[in-house]
Formats: sequence, C-alpha cells, structure tokens
Amino acid sequence: MVGLAALGPPYNLAARVALVSYRGEGIPQRLFEYIGWGIPFVASDLPSTAQFTEGESVALLATEGDPRAYAEGLARLLTDRELWREMSERGPRV
Repeated sequence: MVGLAALGPPYNLAARVALVSYRGEGIPQRLFEYIGWGIPFVASDLPSTAQFTEGESVALLATEGDPRAYAEGLARLLTDRELWREMSERGPRV
C-alpha cells in the first residue's frame, strides 16, 4: 500500500490495513476515507487524529514519529483477526 495512497480507489480498497502518519495541523482526509471504507489503520496519536478514531474503535494509535510503534500496530492488525474484523465492520458505521 505504500505509495499508492494518492491513487485512491480502487487501489486503496484492496488494502487490508493502512498507516496514517501525520505531523501537521488539522485532520488528514485519508483518515476519513479509511474509516468509511472499513480499512483498519494505525495513526499518529495526535489530538486531531484521536478525536475521530473514537479511542481505538476504528484504528490503533501509535506514538507520533515512532517507527516501532507504527510497525507493532500494523503487525497487530494483520495478526489479530478478531480485532481487524471488529474495526473493519465498525468503521463505516462511525
């Protein structure tokens, strides 16, 4: 999925998980797209991001700028099928 984010659907819809690493102000549009598409993701743990992920109901939050935290979150989403399923189903209903 790396590098394909700018292409949008149908490429993004084929993703099983995603990463939203963001340092700027505001909220990245991609966050809303992944939630709506039911794609669980790992996002930077920033106030602007956390308020839209409903805690960790549709995404896992990782310490901003910590590659290990991002990797651990992605690995968890890829290996915990129940967590992935719950987040995937919950996203479009948020």
